[in-house]
Amino acid sequence: MLKNLVTTASMILYYIFLFHQSAVAFSEFNKSKKLEGNKKSDDNNESNAPSLGAIKYGSDNSNVRAANRLVGNFHEQVIPFLVSLYLHATFVSVKGACTCGWAWIFFRSYYGYVYKKGVPILFLSTIPAYCCVWYMIGGTIYGVSTMD
Repeated sequence: MLKNLVTTASMILYYIFLFHQSAVAFSEFNKSKKLEGNKKSDDNNESNAPSLGAIKYGSDNSNVRAANRLVGNFHEQVIPFLVSLYLHATFVSVKGACTCGWAWIFFRSYYGYVYKKGVPILFLSTIPAYCCVWYMIGGTIYGVSTMD
């Protein structure tokens, strides 16, 4: 039951990140439209505003890049997390897996904020989250190897 709550929380966090990614893209698109509207009224009435797709999928905009990395990094890390969570819960300890799982969710939750701060501040999210996964994998390997 507890590991199901951790799994559910990780999926909720995933969707929060996805919605954040889209919200940032729309916000930056609206900013660029307003900026272009101001230029357009001053210049020659031609619009050079980027499309929503250009901002969301190909922009050099730092806010969009941070939101994209938030989602991309979560995609990269959630599979090892869930595998290690379920293996640890199955072969070692449900309680231990849940404790590590909640810690992992906490460390992942502020990745978007520290991403914008850069290295080494970024490591305040990534390294502890990696340690949670490594602990569960290491514990599982040890637990399975010492089974009778």
